[in-house]
Amino acid sequence: MGSSSSYSSFSSSSSSSSALSSSSSSSSTVNNPTCMQCNSNITTLVTGWPLGDGNVAQLCHRCGIFYQEGTFCETFHRNSTGWLECAVCLKKLHTNCIVSRSEVHFTLFGRLCCKVCATKLIRR
Repeated sequence: MGSSSSYSSFSSSSSSSSALSSSSSSSSTVNNPTCMQCNSNITTLVTGWPLGDGNVAQLCHRCGIFYQEGTFCETFHRNSTGWLECAVCLKKLHTNCIVSRSEVHFTLFGRLCCKVCATKLIRR
């Protein structure tokens, strides 16, 4: 999950803003993106989970680290509904969340498993 995420920097210097505004005759402002989780301005972009519209979630460095480490739901959605346990290792899985959708698997026997346990069961 973490290895596919990417970083890119957004410059907030006035020289890049002035260069952009001087290239057009109309007055325009440069909008830095905001984090989908905490709404802070993003200075270092971390690419998150796929969204339904074909885009991906844009996260700040702080929120992105939780996503990359696989602890996003445990950190931010701890009090939300939809938590079930892996039938094998008993890890808590946030089943009704787009963020952890790739971590939840059903085995051939209809058991809910985390990605690690489902992989082990398939290899047997």
